[in-house]
Amino acid sequence: MNGRKRWAKPAGLLPCLLALMLFGSVAVHAATADQRPLSHYLREVWTTREGLPHNLVNGIAQTEEGYLWFATWEGAVSYNGRDFRLFGRDELPEMPDEGYRAVIAARDGGVWLGSSRGGIARVQRGQWEFLSTKQGLSHNEVMALLEASDGSLWIGYQFGGVDRRHPDGRVEHFAVAQGLPSPLVNALHEDADGRIWIATGTGLAVFDHNEISQVGAERGLPAGAVFAVHSQDDRLLVGGEFGLVVSNGGSFASFNPSLDGIAIQRILRDRHGTVWAGATHRGLYRLRADGGVDYFGEALGLPNQRVASLFEDREHSLWVGTSGGLMRLREGPFVNVRQAQGLADDYVRSVLPASNGELWIGSSTGLVRMRGNQAEQVGPLMSVLTLAELDGGELLIGTYLQGVMRWANGMVQPFLDSAGGLPSNQVRTLLSDAQDRIWIGTTRGLLLLDGAEQTVFDARHGLPREYVLTLHQDRDGRIWAGTDKGLAWFNEDTRRFEHVALIDGAESVFGIAEDADGAFWLASDRGVIYRRGDGLARIGYAHGLPVEKLFQIVLDQQGHIWISSNRGVIRLERASAKALVDGRVERLDAQHFTELDGMASAQCNGGSSPSAALLHDGRLAFSTALGLSLVDPAALDAFQPVPPPVAIERVMVDDRRVRTGERASIVVPPGSRRIEFSFAGLSFLRPETITYRYRLDGFDRNWVESSNRMSAEFTSLPPGRYQFRVSAALRRGLPYGSEASVQVQVLPFWWQRPITWFAAAAVGVLLVLLLVRYRHQQQKSARQVLERLVDERTEALREQTERLVVADRDRESLLTQLREQSEAFERQAREDPLTGLANRRAFDEWLRREFARFQRLHQPLCLAVLDLDHFKRINDCFSHSAGDQALQALAQVLQEKCRTMDLAARFGGEEFALILPNSDIEEAHQLAERLRSEIAAIDCGEFAAGETLTASFGVASAEGCTDEAMLVRRADQALYEAKRSGRDRVCVWQSELPKS
Repeated sequence: MNGRKRWAKPAGLLPCLLALMLFGSVAVHAATADQRPLSHYLREVWTTREGLPHNLVNGIAQTEEGYLWFATWEGAVSYNGRDFRLFGRDELPEMPDEGYRAVIAARDGGVWLGSSRGGIARVQRGQWEFLSTKQGLSHNEVMALLEASDGSLWIGYQFGGVDRRHPDGRVEHFAVAQGLPSPLVNALHEDADGRIWIATGTGLAVFDHNEISQVGAERGLPAGAVFAVHSQDDRLLVGGEFGLVVSNGGSFASFNPSLDGIAIQRILRDRHGTVWAGATHRGLYRLRADGGVDYFGEALGLPNQRVASLFEDREHSLWVGTSGGLMRLREGPFVNVRQAQGLADDYVRSVLPASNGELWIGSSTGLVRMRGNQAEQVGPLMSVLTLAELDGGELLIGTYLQGVMRWANGMVQPFLDSAGGLPSNQVRTLLSDAQDRIWIGTTRGLLLLDGAEQTVFDARHGLPREYVLTLHQDRDGRIWAGTDKGLAWFNEDTRRFEHVALIDGAESVFGIAEDADGAFWLASDRGVIYRRGDGLARIGYAHGLPVEKLFQIVLDQQGHIWISSNRGVIRLERASAKALVDGRVERLDAQHFTELDGMASAQCNGGSSPSAALLHDGRLAFSTALGLSLVDPAALDAFQPVPPPVAIERVMVDDRRVRTGERASIVVPPGSRRIEFSFAGLSFLRPETITYRYRLDGFDRNWVESSNRMSAEFTSLPPGRYQFRVSAALRRGLPYGSEASVQVQVLPFWWQRPITWFAAAAVGVLLVLLLVRYRHQQQKSARQVLERLVDERTEALREQTERLVVADRDRESLLTQLREQSEAFERQAREDPLTGLANRRAFDEWLRREFARFQRLHQPLCLAVLDLDHFKRINDCFSHSAGDQALQALAQVLQEKCRTMDLAARFGGEEFALILPNSDIEEAHQLAERLRSEIAAIDCGEFAAGETLTASFGVASAEGCTDEAMLVRRADQALYEAKRSGRDRVCVWQSELPKS
């Protein structure tokens, strides 16, 4: 099933309430985790639209392996972060019932499930076991499950009390007669002392020292149904129809008066010690350590007000099962200020921290000032692009259509527009310099306002173009302007701008940040441009940047560079970036933040300034298409991800599923053609970004990077023992986690077994001995006959024999010489002398023959054409001898890794071809990928030190080809596409490929 998720959106909440919740953290850092406003939690929702079989999730658990399990009315569901897998009667006909009320993780790594009328089920390594009244249980209608510390399993029933199932299978039953208040059991809980608390339909009971006793009014517990019990240190929390009560070993008391009378159905204590309480019809509550209560309901995105289950996974996400679907809440490094929290509009264009500690936010419909916990919309409706503070706290506001406005004395009034000399009313950037001059950058030029004097600068005054995007005054007082056609600085003596040429095709300069040493970091349309003195260096895709079109650069207080873009926020370590531009390293580890990290939108806005800023408290603010995103660099360590575990979910042999068993091993029958391994990284934070690597020990020399592909295929493995290993990382560039592995034994045919070889060798030796013995007897008889004639014709026979021997030797010598010459001529005609591979003539004959066989027998046929990338560079930089050795090394890989039925040929120059009989396009693709990896692993140290050999492959199938020439053209087209797409890759022919 599809496990895609949709983002929950808050709706209908009072803006002033949310403003208080969110702006409190804008001004002040949260002291503890439970003070983080609930509106800052990342929210994701899954329903039947995303793959759940039913919207009501009754129970949630996580196995030791890492899977999440959900109990629903339409079956049990396991979840790997991407796909829901449903277990119901269609897949398991022996399953008594599909309606599940409870699920818990077993101590042995499996899962216990409780159904509404089918007893319990145990799942261990994919094997299901069902237990009901037929196996000794008291009832089949299960409500709750608990695996106690002594190994016993407690089972609570709907109207049948509770069972205690011992590890040896014995079952003890407890009902009203044994002391329960009611036969209806809602929940089970074990405290730190090993006592079992039993929540029933009319009260609470405890099992201690093999006896059940009721807990009620004598200890202050209100009358009514009890739904949940949780022990925390020395406290006992009890939720029921009456609300939430707490006991510190003595009498119960109300936890918080605001919860009195609210039926609490579920209680959870998270890793911070914060208690969460889910109500039957009133949503979710967070009980803070300071005694306060925070409410989370449908207005903040909860799918439904009925909370049926609560669970915290190993990555510290809170899962909430409701009647309307499943929600996941988690903390992220980014929080957002949006219209619901008091902004004039979600489309934020600029942000400015004022000198007095206030924060100004400009959006497409207005201006907002944040003072402490208060957000205030200032001025009329206007599209704000840029902001600048003047001495005295006054504010200049650059707009999209109204020129420049000024905020002063609590009022916004017009300051300057095109009627007053402004080149354009669209103002993109503002600067108040150290000389109290005002610089106004518009889409039609730059205006300098020096007192009452106005000066307009355009292309005639040295600006690369009139479209001014950003302005900056450096530590020496020099004014810099970034335009959509380059960078320039203002010469005070000539009153002109001096153009600074950029590098590598960079044109637009969207942002300028100055380092402590006076160096510039420029955000451009071709990555980061670093300028120190008159020297320039560029950081782009090739150096690890995920995006090259950048908007704003901010330097934080922790030694990092933060960059905004249309595809999220990027963080670089400043020292590493300087090492790269100095040539000391080749790549950077760029940390990329998107919606997965809490941003409401990864689309940051640019083309106006400042669109990002360092706030007074050390945090950073970024203008985005969905509000203002805030991040605290000092708190990022709390969100550093750990590598995810990985599980091998399925092994297929020739499209048949094979179970790995407890020893994680499989045996592959002789003659099997294809083995497929499916795997999943079990992380629920960023499942879309998980990347994998795998290796088949005994076959692969190196790890194979499979990006986010969750399967690996191997074809025609020779008999032997192998080990498949796989590991996962949260995203490319992060470390890989622990490995999962499967032992693989490929069985041989009987004639491939060593004992068969030994037997055949023994029989051969015996036949030779018998032949020798026979010849010996024959020679002995002939010798006896010859001895009778030796006296008569000894001399004549000797002479004749000598003549015959000489003649025979001469004839054999002549025949041998003629045969060797013939074979040499034949090889020269059909073999490439440099590589030892077939030449073009042999290739044409072989392809013609194989294509005829393909047309006659309709057996698959594929052709792969490969070309050694940048071969000319080896010849030019080293020698033609080095080039020959490179071709020979590549030919050796082809000879070693191709099957005996395949033909490897040198097509010409550095181009080679592979004829692959009996191979479909998937098998040919896999072979080409492995050959590409093997070529990349060739050690060039002996002939081209420092070089790496790579090859581009074009693969085509004979299907649909009218003749062999058409097959060659298709393979050439695929090779051309592989070259055009960047080399060092395999491209399979498709009809939409451009013609080469």
